[in-house]
Amino acid sequence: MRSRCTLAVPPDLKHDAKERLIQQITKTIGEARGWEVEEIHLPSGTKIYNNWVLTFFRELPPDKVALGGFIAAEDPWSDSAPLLEAGSGLAG
Repeated sequence: MRSRCTLAVPPDLKHDAKERLIQQITKTIGEARGWEVEEIHLPSGTKIYNNWVLTFFRELPPDKVALGGFIAAEDPWSDSAPLLEAGSGLAG
């Protein structure tokens, strides 16, 4: 069975940044699984190298992501940002 990887990225992530992510993650997963990179000859004559890690990008805007109790689109330093009270059961 081949590995599948889903990456949640911001919608404005540049194409070259996505390519770097794919290269690094694919290489790491392939090495961890002990898979050899295959040389594939396309009908066009082009050669590509692949270890068959399937990667999906899921673009998420900042208002759909949270970290540490804050929606990423919020400024955690502003007075209007929500605070998690110790003992509320939400802080961990």
